[in-house]
Amino acid sequence: MEYECPIAMAKILRKIILMRLGGYFGFIMRPDGFVENSVLVLAAYLVISVFDCLRIRGIPCALALKNRE
Repeated sequence: MEYECPIAMAKILRKIILMRLGGYFGFIMRPDGFVENSVLVLAAYLVISVFDCLRIRGIPCALALKNRE
C-alpha cells in the first residue's frame, strides 16, 4: 500500500514529460557505430539465409516441382 503513491506520481510525471516532448530527438552516432551496425545486420542476414536454405533444402524436389492441374 505504501508504494502506490510513488507509482501513481511516477505515472503522472511520465505523462507530463511525454506531453511536453516536441517529437524531434537528436541522434549522434560515432563513425565506428555505423561499421558495427553494418556488420551486425550482415551477420543477421547470413544467419537467416542459412536457415532459409536449410528449410528449402528439406522440401522434396517432386513436391517443389509438382505440376498444377
